[in-house]
Amino acid sequence: MCKMHKIAGILIAAVLSFVLIMGIACTESTTPETTATPTGTTTPVEPIELVYASYIPESMVHSQIDKWFMSEVTRRTNGQVTWTTYWAGSLLATMDLIEGTGTGVADVSIISFAYFPNELPLHQAFLLPTLTKYPPALGDAMNVLNTSYEPLVDELAKFNVKVLYTQWIPSNIIATKEPVRTLNDLRGIELRSYGYSDKVASKVDIIPVSLVTAEIYEALQRGIVDGTIGNHFAYYVSAGYHKIAPYVLDIDYGNFAEMTN
Repeated sequence: MCKMHKIAGILIAAVLSFVLIMGIACTESTTPETTATPTGTTTPVEPIELVYASYIPESMVHSQIDKWFMSEVTRRTNGQVTWTTYWAGSLLATMDLIEGTGTGVADVSIISFAYFPNELPLHQAFLLPTLTKYPPALGDAMNVLNTSYEPLVDELAKFNVKVLYTQWIPSNIIATKEPVRTLNDLRGIELRSYGYSDKVASKVDIIPVSLVTAEIYEALQRGIVDGTIGNHFAYYVSAGYHKIAPYVLDIDYGNFAEMTN
């Protein structure tokens, strides 16, 4: 039997785009159904088990959003749809999420567009820093564009995935291991960065160091970088970065977006 709709999702979030994407395979309803037997009795359709893959740990704030979503799907289908979850790259590495979801290794995954500039060039527009004070507006705009603007839809369809929903988050911060009080204090320091934040950082003589999310904590711990840019405050705390890089600059930098397929 075909898996749930197939739920394709992409989560979108800040400088750290989060999108929930979902593999495109079938469009059957996830609502529990019954079928008539020769005797006139009814039997429930077979259960549906979906595989979810994430590159971030289960403890992260974005993971809690996805966990809530999955629990609601299970509840609203009266238990017909259940989930097997893989966190922190345990099923698919960060750079393998789009291909792995499109080919059915996972049914649903969370991705950041910033990691796929060559595969998703049009989606890089979502990674431009935004100065909105109302993050839901960013999420709503991304949801509309990713489901109705054909060039964006087609770009994802090439990988057999589509957007399920986006996550919108607060403004990003800069976190450093040493105090930063002026712009000059940022010059020459090495900050974890990625996507378009690399270009922004370079403009003020910050040395951007491209790292995927799973590498940030150890890089801070080992002194590979002096701090990080591209995370909002809740993520910064849930990831434990505050234990190593306790100095925070809230510069109203805005957000990038991320999605679930």
